[in-house]
Amino acid sequence: MTSSDPAARFSTLIQRFFLDRLIEQRNVSPRTVASYRDTFRLLFSFAEEHLRKPPHKLQLADFNADLILAFLKYLEIARHNTIRSRNARLAAIRSFTHYATLLEPGALPILQRVLAIPMKRFDRPMVGFLSREEVQCILAAPSVNTLVWSTRSGHAGYALQYRRARLRAHGYSGQGCRIGPQCLRTSSRQGSKGARRATVGYYRETNPPLATPDQVRSGSVALSQPRWRPDDPFRRDR
Repeated sequence: MTSSDPAARFSTLIQRFFLDRLIEQRNVSPRTVASYRDTFRLLFSFAEEHLRKPPHKLQLADFNADLILAFLKYLEIARHNTIRSRNARLAAIRSFTHYATLLEPGALPILQRVLAIPMKRFDRPMVGFLSREEVQCILAAPSVNTLVWSTRSGHAGYALQYRRARLRAHGYSGQGCRIGPQCLRTSSRQGSKGARRATVGYYRETNPPLATPDQVRSGSVALSQPRWRPDDPFRRDR
């Protein structure tokens, strides 16, 4: 930071945090970048009303604990954010504060007070679940030989979601799975945060809806034709 203008130094610090820290060094996901961006958009809008300063005139000295605490209170009261959302915004602010302490050691007294703001505790609701036997009863309720194409896809998607839920118990989020022609295979690629990957096999209940073209042509698996509504604008015969 070589500029002598405090406002320009703060603007450069924000820009370097997003471009260098988040994208170049940490390689965070686009969703994380968008979440951090929205946090600072809300913070700058609040600071403009609270401090009577436009965003381009804000300084690092304005980025103090009093402003952040008032901003968090504004999120919960005025914007009716949940505690989870409040903590997510604070996590973005703390990430920037950690980065700022490395480049602006002269502002350590101010930044340390910001870092001392704790996450707010909240009650975690008890989430119910279905047993494996109950899920199998749901999957077995419709006949896979009479399902139309759209229902067949939903049936396979439900079975795959159950498989992904079992993955989460082992530390995988199940993100990154796709249902399409590639699902004619007997496994699915699963990804998660932290660059973890896993190849997940389908249950036996999932295999009939994902029948291969050879099985369809041979008649070993019967597939119903799509049922179109008369007013459906996406009918293929139009």
